[in-house]
Amino acid sequence: ELSPEEVEEQASEILPSEVITGLTDSNWKTRLSSIESFLQLLSSFDSKCNHTQVLVRMLAKKPGFKDTNVQVLKLRIDAIKIVCENFGMTVTSSDFVINEITEKLSDLKISSSATAALTAIAEAIRLEYVVSKVLSFAFEQKSPKVQQEALNWVNQAIREFGFQVNSKLLIDDAKKGVNTTNPAVRQAAINLLGTMHLYMGPTLAMFFDNEKTALKQQIQTEFEKNAGQKPPTPTRGGANGKTDNDVVGGGGNDDDDQPPSPSINISDLLPRVDISPLITESLIAELSDKNWKTRNEGLIKVQGILNEHKFI
Repeated sequence: ELSPEEVEEQASEILPSEVITGLTDSNWKTRLSSIESFLQLLSSFDSKCNHTQVLVRMLAKKPGFKDTNVQVLKLRIDAIKIVCENFGMTVTSSDFVINEITEKLSDLKISSSATAALTAIAEAIRLEYVVSKVLSFAFEQKSPKVQQEALNWVNQAIREFGFQVNSKLLIDDAKKGVNTTNPAVRQAAINLLGTMHLYMGPTLAMFFDNEKTALKQQIQTEFEKNAGQKPPTPTRGGANGKTDNDVVGGGGNDDDDQPPSPSINISDLLPRVDISPLITESLIAELSDKNWKTRNEGLIKVQGILNEHKFI
């Protein structure tokens, strides 16, 4: 991560001063003119430009993605997409914008640009990271609309990228969604479960065994819609993920294909119970008793332990 001073210094090397000052000007027309110039400049940069972080932080500088003018705000977000596609992105750089763009998913005038920008970021780094950031931020918000649209974006992204996500974390977030009081958020979470079912199979239902009957029926109905279907062929996700150890301030993608998503072992995701405290000395004594009736009682107790705790 560059210091603010380093950002300013490098920005002055690649951007005209009037563009830099104009992006933060109080007059929206000046900001609009500056962001339009910024977009034109992007097309003139070499594809090996290693100033991704500088460009991103210039766009995020106050008022950044809280710009009150819709037209300017939309172009700022569009610029993030172009930066990703032309020069790549790093995890470090993406952290400056993911939350702000996620928040804009709920704005009808900006949502299509926000969706495209998040998808471009995911393609430039990796889907798993962006999904975890998007849902973590969304469920910290009071706005049901942000939560709903975040779930919708994740649903669509999985269909486009394949199941390149952390299964356990995604199940936890889906549980938050299906247990919310807002019906739109709940339905978005159920729709997401329907997509997850394509990749994880019917065993996914086990994670929702303790939910209310009506909710379980809704989830099962969604699963039945996918009966006999195969997961869609991924159309995105060819870029290798980048980490904080990348070239300072920059991005750029390798030409290697992203490694295939590992197969999902459901048993690895199931919560386990340590039953050792239940195997007491008295129980062991019963199992080895001379009286067969006592041994039988001990076995019935063991059977009860195993029935109650399926995943040991």
